[in-house]
Amino acid sequence: LIAFANVVVPIILPNKENSIPVFQWLMGSGFFAPFVIVPSVVLLGMGHTRDLFRGTLVGTLTMALGGVVLTYFFYETGMGISVLLGTAVTALFLTQRMNRYIPFTFGSVIRRSRSFGPALRRRLEALRKA
Repeated sequence: LIAFANVVVPIILPNKENSIPVFQWLMGSGFFAPFVIVPSVVLLGMGHTRDLFRGTLVGTLTMALGGVVLTYFFYETGMGISVLLGTAVTALFLTQRMNRYIPFTFGSVIRRSRSFGPALRRRLEALRKA
């Protein structure tokens, strides 16, 4: 949707072509959603609500302050950027706080996956031999 926003947005919102950059920034923030949701659930389940609160607070303050500053300079696109920035900061802080208790890396998820791990290993071995 980010790449094809020039096609999708006019269909969804006719006569609102100026919303394309905002749409792209907001869709980009969706990439960080899993890195907010999973650590939030893990921290809440472990009873580490203080860590959850602090990480969420830092991200929310980043979004609010960034929204004020970026909206002043870039108008509605600035607010889209600040949503992405706030979501990314929240994801970073919550993932970091979760890693204090549970070691979690993207590589470990890929290695443990039954479908991705073996396929990735075969691909890497083929590249090494070539």
